[in-house]
Amino acid sequence: LNTQAMKHITFLFLVLLLSYDNSAQCPSRSSGDLRFSSQNQIDSFIVRWPDCQLLKNAIIIEQDTSKQSQTITNLAGLSRIVSIQGDLVIRNCDSLKAFDDMRFLKVVLGDVVFSNNPHLSDVSSIVRPTCNTLTIEKCPNLKSLDFHFGVFAQEVKITGPNKVEYLTLSGNHGNLGVTIENLDHLRKVTFSNNSYTNIIIRNSALDSIQVLNNGPQKVKNFIVTNCTELSHIDTFSNLRIVEESFHFDASRNLNLDWLPNLISANSFILSNSESISSLNPLRSLEVNQFLCVGQCPNLVDISGLATTVDVSENIWLINNPRLDECSILCSRITKGQLTRVDQNDVNCSDIHEIRERCIINSNEKNLFE
Repeated sequence: LNTQAMKHITFLFLVLLLSYDNSAQCPSRSSGDLRFSSQNQIDSFIVRWPDCQLLKNAIIIEQDTSKQSQTITNLAGLSRIVSIQGDLVIRNCDSLKAFDDMRFLKVVLGDVVFSNNPHLSDVSSIVRPTCNTLTIEKCPNLKSLDFHFGVFAQEVKITGPNKVEYLTLSGNHGNLGVTIENLDHLRKVTFSNNSYTNIIIRNSALDSIQVLNNGPQKVKNFIVTNCTELSHIDTFSNLRIVEESFHFDASRNLNLDWLPNLISANSFILSNSESISSLNPLRSLEVNQFLCVGQCPNLVDISGLATTVDVSENIWLINNPRLDECSILCSRITKGQLTRVDQNDVNCSDIHEIRERCIINSNEKNLFE
């Protein structure tokens, strides 16, 4: 069986599993979301429902901060739950330190959310369940993450602050969207699967992106911005198509050699990159709507754009102080595609200057023919 067939079979199995009538063992679906605001409520659940494993409700755990005596410190009362048909939300739990009490949880058909849990340091047990979207935010004491998702995980969204230094996204998790933002301690991210729908990374301390198996062939968005310390990216040699936006910004130490085979992007933005002197790696790139190259202080060669075809709307060249040769774009001016040029060197200082240079070059060519 191929991967897609296996996904369908697994999904049908989960539906059958969760449709099993276990009303005698668990709260009924009609009772709505199960909300826990105190440790007593969590402790009482296993007493009231000692055999509950297949839960048809969402679980929302949110400490009542007005009652300090009801601080939530553990989730042992939910330890026998194996599957949750709704969401699992754990937020505003000031004293909760770990998630390991729910280590038998295998399936969450909704979303999993950890939000604003200031002392939570370990969510390692969440690497096991299959879920839709996993969101981790505002958990400043979280120290490590290592994900091995099942085929139904769709999105991972991790937002700081936290103390995570190394992040691995691996396993047979199908098409996975990844957003990693504002993790001030994050030094290295490893991608080991070849199927990602989005890769979005915004982290100022990030030093390295490791790519196993040469990365995906196609993504919807590829956005790496505000990564001022990024000094190494393994080659994304498989990556050929970015369906929507490619945005690479604020890396002082990298050229474009890690991106050898990209042939198509709807929009392409390259900015704040000190090590880029040439756009030759883009010579096979087709940009459909918007192309912007800006704030690249050492860029001198844009001849790679000569074959960048089908830019139907806008080309911007902004604040590239050493860029002095732009006549390669003469045809773009004629077609009205070069729409903004500003703060480059003399011969590329604005559209008028480029047009004048094109006329001079054309006259010189005619003179010697």
